[in-house]
Amino acid sequence: AIDNNSDLKVSRNGGLSFTTLTSPAAHATFYGYYDRVLAISPTDSNYVLAGGLQIAVSKDGGISWQPLDTPMAIHPDNHAFAFNPLNTATFYSGNDGGIFVTHDGGNNWTSLNDSLMISQIYRTTSSRQSPYIILCGLQDNSTYRFDGSGWTDNIGGDGEACAISPEDDNIQIGSYQYGNFYLSYDQGNTFNQLYIGSGIGSWTAPVVFSPNSADTIYFGLNDVYATYDGGYTFTSLGSGMPLFPGSIISLAVAPSNAQVLYAADYGHIMRSDDGGTTWNNVSGHLTTDSLAITRIAVDYNDAMRVYVTTSGDAAGKKVYVRTTGGSSWFNMSYNLPNVHANCIAVDSSVIGGVYVGTDMGLYYTDSSMTNWICYGKGLPNVIGYDLDINY
Repeated sequence: AIDNNSDLKVSRNGGLSFTTLTSPAAHATFYGYYDRVLAISPTDSNYVLAGGLQIAVSKDGGISWQPLDTPMAIHPDNHAFAFNPLNTATFYSGNDGGIFVTHDGGNNWTSLNDSLMISQIYRTTSSRQSPYIILCGLQDNSTYRFDGSGWTDNIGGDGEACAISPEDDNIQIGSYQYGNFYLSYDQGNTFNQLYIGSGIGSWTAPVVFSPNSADTIYFGLNDVYATYDGGYTFTSLGSGMPLFPGSIISLAVAPSNAQVLYAADYGHIMRSDDGGTTWNNVSGHLTTDSLAITRIAVDYNDAMRVYVTTSGDAAGKKVYVRTTGGSSWFNMSYNLPNVHANCIAVDSSVIGGVYVGTDMGLYYTDSSMTNWICYGKGLPNVIGYDLDINY
């Protein structure tokens, strides 16, 4: 067993007692609960694999360790191992890049991912000029661009928030973790890094274009930053002080009034009515209810009508709407399942029409309804992390 301190423990009496052995951390690089896995050969109890960022191997029962895979021989971040019981030189790694197999004890690896559609997409967006031009940020697999005929890999790292200008789809933005943003002026063929400010963003730091200008883009780091010249210069909109104690996790501009901005961390929502010069706290009881905010969406015709989704295990506390300029929120969770509500998108063609992505798929409601309906016909059984409606 590997504990939270990356110490390796072994029991040789069925778990009655444990002894500390040499940790494989120096070669496997564990972090969090996510990259921390062990496997023992079914034919040789001294042959042990340890997986984190890389793979380490011990051939003496954990007394000593060596790196098994050369750097980047397979995709990093290992989560599962399996030995072939008939030939233990063959074993499999399940990692952030999918499934890989070795038939010679780790000297050579083969990807088994052909035709597997298993990428975890954090964010997605599409062109308003051509709906088949798409950007997606993939967990630990970079930002991918679809140009109508095929996919290309861009930027690197964990693909995170992305955006395409509503006025000119040659202008595209991708990012990797903690708010490292890149800008393209040639429809994603080349990207150049943007140096926005000194602040660090959340894991998936948000970005959004102004609905009125391709040169005006807003970024959420520890503060809201804006560029008004297409990424050449940046201005902090926090009046010298960050809006939140932590990083911004959601950002929205009202489609009907580009002066109205919303920004949120996990526990608070701020609104600006003057393009970011001043901000007001409109969190209301969402703060006192200790809800973890996940996403903001603004009505297409009413800048004061704003929706939020929340995560957590509190039944009946998943989606809220505010319909005035104040801070009163109406709970419209209705019959949603008690799972995380991760994202929300507004249907501009239906009054009060909204879609919500949850850990149990996609749901829909509008102003004529007092319940949610599952919107999952033909949709795989997947978590809804992001929604994009192409208009």
